Amino acid sequence: EPVTEETEAEAAEAAASAEGAREGERRKPRRAAWRGLLVAWLKLWGKADAPRKLHGAAGLYAACETLVGHSDAQVQALAIECLCKWQQPALTAHKTQLLALIKEKTFRETLTMFRVDDEAGIVTAEQRPLLLPLLSRLLFAKLAQRSGRGASKNGLASRRATIFAFFGGFESNELSSLVDLLLAPLAAVGACTPPAAAADGDATADAIAGARGVVRVRASQQIGVLRALHEAVGQLGRALAPFVPSILAAFASLLVHATHVAC
Repeated sequence: EPVTEETEAEAAEAAASAEGAREGERRKPRRAAWRGLLVAWLKLWGKADAPRKLHGAAGLYAACETLVGHSDAQVQALAIECLCKWQQPALTAHKTQLLALIKEKTFRETLTMFRVDDEAGIVTAEQRPLLLPLLSRLLFAKLAQRSGRGASKNGLASRRATIFAFFGGFESNELSSLVDLLLAPLAAVGACTPPAAAADGDATADAIAGARGVVRVRASQQIGVLRALHEAVGQLGRALAPFVPSILAAFASLLVHATHVAC
């Protein structure tokens, strides 16, 4: 069978997945211990009646916001429960939907019914600034999750397409949280900074500098970012216009890095 670009890409993806799987196996015992400790702490904080009055309440709230994007469903649910202790109407009004999105049995039905576009009238203008970033974190975590042991590639692709279609109910400026999450592995190494907008700005030099950062990003993460960006652009199109410079910078850094590695 002739080797094509598609088969090469599939081979690269398989190799990256195998690398990620081996790394995951090595870290599994340590991860399980940390997860148990994290669950215990969240259960403890969830029992506080007025967490906003506690010392370090702002840090606790920020940590729980981050944990809504955790890969573990129990951690996500406990983080939501903790956040709802702050009694913010935007969260308490939609707590049921948020928890239903975490559960596999109710995920797809809830995602279909829980429309966030203006026409649906389910989420008010006042609720959007607080609720939509949390939804971005929660759903971003679902992008890479398989729904079960026997879940097929087609099933995972369908889930991802459904999630990105849901983001179509966001306004362009409301997609910043999603884009930040998509680009996070590259942003952490300075590989998605737009080139200098001036006559002396050298886009090639910027891409090379970004590619140096990509060296510190695992191959599996690079492929994951590319796949997610491809799907996001395909589903959301013009809504991502404000973020084009950062997205193109990410593509350029990945391309320069891949070119040097391959050659």
